[in-house]
Amino acid sequence: MTFTADPRVDAYIDSLPDWQQAICREVRGLVHAADREVTETINAGALTAMFKAIIANNRAGGWRKLKRQG
Repeated sequence: MTFTADPRVDAYIDSLPDWQQAICREVRGLVHAADREVTETINAGALTAMFKAIIANNRAGGWRKLKRQG
């Protein structure tokens, strides 16, 4: 898989312990596999907003609600 890597993301990952680097690289690959046009950045605000949306969806029934509707 090819994508444009943000050197700041590389630097951040490289600064982590080996086991955390492995996890981050795996998650990075999954994100790029899910959306090949995603743009990498160092943006904690966007990630926090995404987590809040996921949590709100889960509290509202999440996949269980979708499964019941289908």
